[in-house]
Amino acid sequence: MSYLDLLTEDLIIKILDTTTDILENKISKLEQKIEKLNEKIKPLSITKEFDFDSDIPETMIMISYDRAEYAMDKYLFDRAFNFDGMFRLHLEYDDFWDQTGNGKEYYGDILINPTYFDVLVEINKGINTTKDFSHRYLEDISFRTLYDPDPDYDENNSYGFYIIDCFLGS
Repeated sequence: MSYLDLLTEDLIIKILDTTTDILENKISKLEQKIEKLNEKIKPLSITKEFDFDSDIPETMIMISYDRAEYAMDKYLFDRAFNFDGMFRLHLEYDDFWDQTGNGKEYYGDILINPTYFDVLVEINKGINTTKDFSHRYLEDISFRTLYDPDPDYDENNSYGFYIIDCFLGS
């Protein structure tokens, strides 16, 4: 005799309904995460190109994310920095490179332990904000600690973050 034999039919139905509701909720949340991921990777393009001009034809992997081009020899989904921390991308505005006349300085979203892909996504947002479409090849990144003499005042809400500096080529 099992314990299920001791349960009434109404109780079994209630247990099954509750379990079904929990599973449907988890499936719905998973579908939402998948949809967000699909939207995030939609602009990502990874293609192979061949250089036939050289004596030895070379295969090059071309990685782009909308307007930004990835020109680094690091794996795209590796962590960008080898320590834990919160980061923000900062791209300065220069009216010389503003091709439409309505760009501005860019402070990115908060990134926790970002991958190179996360940084590339933020760079794409930054390019669209600064309107500097000439400098779009991500060649290297570094970081700097933000020192704020007055912790109560923070114009860009960046206190406590590392600032990601990007080296963008044209």
